[in-house]
Amino acid sequence: MPRSSPLRRFISLPNYLHASIAAREIARKTWAWSRPDIYFSASFGSIIGVENHLAKIARQAGAKLFCYPTYPCYGEDVYIRRRFQNVDMGMWTNYLRADVDIVNRQLAKIFPHWIRSYNGKQQFAKDPIEMLAAWFQGLLYHDPWKKPYDIYDRIYVPYQFSAELLYRNGYAHNRVGMLGKPSIDQVARQCADPGFVSRMQEELGFTFDESFILFNVAPSAEHKNTSEDVHFRQFFAICDVLKATGQKIILSLHPLCDFDTYNSHAMRYGFTISRNYQIYYLQPFCRFIVSHSCTTNHQGALAGKKVIDIDYLNLRFENLNMIAPEEIHPNIMLVPPEELAQAVDRLLAETANNEHDAGSYYSAYAPAGAGIVKDAVVMTATTAQGNVS
Repeated sequence: MPRSSPLRRFISLPNYLHASIAAREIARKTWAWSRPDIYFSASFGSIIGVENHLAKIARQAGAKLFCYPTYPCYGEDVYIRRRFQNVDMGMWTNYLRADVDIVNRQLAKIFPHWIRSYNGKQQFAKDPIEMLAAWFQGLLYHDPWKKPYDIYDRIYVPYQFSAELLYRNGYAHNRVGMLGKPSIDQVARQCADPGFVSRMQEELGFTFDESFILFNVAPSAEHKNTSEDVHFRQFFAICDVLKATGQKIILSLHPLCDFDTYNSHAMRYGFTISRNYQIYYLQPFCRFIVSHSCTTNHQGALAGKKVIDIDYLNLRFENLNMIAPEEIHPNIMLVPPEELAQAVDRLLAETANNEHDAGSYYSAYAPAGAGIVKDAVVMTATTAQGNVS
């Protein structure tokens, strides 16, 4: 029987239901021993997982639901573009397409609010058989394209532009709270400590008085966004441009990237990989940043650094009503790969007298970040007492 046959697809429905029932049992046991007043989660993308059942149980129990999304760009319009692109790139199954077979065509007619249109194509948010399983169990939200899902009493965001995206997508202002980026608080405290910075420089093998360009390597092959061949051709093309600058180049790798593989390439170019320090530690000290479309870019821009976002997805030519990088922060430049060398030359000229000391940035950031986190804890407590609607 062909894998894509309609019968085989419908046979997968009991499998989805079985997985969901197993997840429900885990959620029930978890809730039974914890019984929290507040269910605090990330913006999950699942629809039949443990987290979905926990959210349903929390709502039935009268608990408050709070969310801190891991990705700073939110809203349905952002999610639509990303999900269509993921299918085009092969990252998600073609079964999301509304016209892929008779099963999807019929479900699209029965549940038209499950699909969206983009660039002349129609698509489901998830495999519609999985969505059907979620619907049977009362787990599917009315708008499965809305991210975060419209189930939370409070959504905390790291940046103001994140809040603006939520407002634009219909979230009420009193449901959105500014939290900052808690993961930066420890970085801020450490980098404001001269002793820590001295040890970091010693391990990296140079001082931050030296000018260096920070290269945030895209984990395209590791995330299966593209083939290894294409990924490394793009990687080497960037390395060639950076090598031509004559500047010191520091690479920051995603945790999925194999250090030995990239280190062998970096050594050929005379580059250094920061193995033990995340990109957040390095951003305020660098001259500027060469990156991909990454959630860390905004933090680099906040640190006062120019960020080149290499646009392999042609995002700047999108017609969808998307927020542009310069709206997120004016320091972020969306640059097509063929224009990378010119963009690097431009920033070399603009940053000729760039200050590399991060002490003032982190000294200012640390108390502000701590204060935001403290405020969030207070708001969370008062919300649990019913003082915030």
